[in-house]
Amino acid sequence: MSKKWFVIPAVVAIIVLVVGSAFAKRGHRHGGGFFGDLSIAQMEARLKLTPEQSQQVRDIISSQRSQMKERFGSGGNPRQELVKEIFRDNPNQAEIQKRVGALQQQHEQMLNQLVASGLELNKVFTPEQRAELQKAIEEKAQVRGQMRERMRQHRSERQPETQNK
Repeated sequence: MSKKWFVIPAVVAIIVLVVGSAFAKRGHRHGGGFFGDLSIAQMEARLKLTPEQSQQVRDIISSQRSQMKERFGSGGNPRQELVKEIFRDNPNQAEIQKRVGALQQQHEQMLNQLVASGLELNKVFTPEQRAELQKAIEEKAQVRGQMRERMRQHRSERQPETQNK
């Protein structure tokens, strides 16, 4: 039974750190996370936005960023607080569950905000621009897949070296 109390918090901590950092990375990219690594200027050029569309996109993204900062910018770091609770001498399971619930709620709110802003942005684009954006999204996914594969190969090439030491 005591082993269980060490395993559960450790697994939760790892999941929170991995998922949280991945979520955080997506949420803080250029363009509020909608356009991957494309900056707003690159996206404007690629989609050939009109000046009016560009302003609408910038306004939506600015509003989305402000709302995210307002909702989630203050109030400390809930992930860090969770991890601190998990690795106390005597972790309080009720407190851990409370913090996990708060994080889940925060992530749900962030996703809802991102979806709402994304749908608002989608209204600005023409069908041709949406098609071009879909191409950009697919290209980015392919590049990510290639990078992941290179990282896997690099790790597998390095493993024999570290095992021999």
